[in-house]
Amino acid sequence: MHFSPVVKAQAECNNGVIASTSPITYPSIGNYPPNAFCNWRMEVAAGLRVKTTFSSVSIEPSTTPYNDFLLVFDGPTCTSAILAKITGSASPVVTSSDNNTSLMFISNGATQLTGFTASFASSKL
Repeated sequence: MHFSPVVKAQAECNNGVIASTSPITYPSIGNYPPNAFCNWRMEVAAGLRVKTTFSSVSIEPSTTPYNDFLLVFDGPTCTSAILAKITGSASPVVTSSDNNTSLMFISNGATQLTGFTASFASSKL
């Protein structure tokens, strides 16, 4: 499995390459910053799917389209189909249809919370 941030719009998003056994925790300490924009991409071997398990989710609840959110995409880019939109304290398990998935986190300037932890595993098609 390969993991790397694909957009480094905020220094807090620049976590470098993380080994397949390591979850991502964003942010690593404290609350996420206002106006954050972060993207990550996960890839497993061809013929497998990416299973993403979210835990410790604390993102501003989405009462409007402008609140903080985390999107999970079914593919290698943020133009792929959306599998899930995560807000509040929801902790879903999301599985891609192929060997790639992408995450995009966006926050506004209103409320900053502790963010999320996501772990990844490969799953058979």
